[in-house]
Amino acid sequence: MTPAPGQPGALARWWPHLRWLVWLAATTPALIQLGLLVTYMTFIFMQNFWLGLAAVALYPPQAWLIPKLQRKINQLAKRRIQTTREFSDRIGDVIGGATEVRANDTMRYELADASHRLGTIYGIRVDIYKRKFFVKFLNNFLTQMTPFLFFSIGGYPVIQGQLSVGALVAALAAQKDLLSPWN
Repeated sequence: MTPAPGQPGALARWWPHLRWLVWLAATTPALIQLGLLVTYMTFIFMQNFWLGLAAVALYPPQAWLIPKLQRKINQLAKRRIQTTREFSDRIGDVIGGATEVRANDTMRYELADASHRLGTIYGIRVDIYKRKFFVKFLNNFLTQMTPFLFFSIGGYPVIQGQLSVGALVAALAAQKDLLSPWN
């Protein structure tokens, strides 16, 4: 049954509610993660200012460097896909002209060309894997460097009696929990 002219349909009546629901579903996880990030950082800075600086010291280089390296990996992946498509087109051409290949005795040329193209694709894949594992190594290294900084920077105030061991351990635990909202 269609609504009378001038009366909104069911979808039009529910559209504001649906729009709100979709917006909520899309933004709530990000807002929760942001709230956790702010809460953990506030807690760490309240424990000790220098521990707070140690907690955030490696995030700017990580936020700047990792996307740059990832962009290069994405470019290589696009190049690999393009090269694979070109190779696939070439195989289709050779299969379509199989009688000409046999008649002109160019099978060795076609096999050499295929081998060269496969080698190119393999080289691109190796480059992608090297870069991808370097990015993982760098990300893990920078992530694991923060506890080292905590003990290096927080150890001195503990020895001087300006910070308790419990506060250092609590800040370290908060920093460990800080990783999931950051990622």
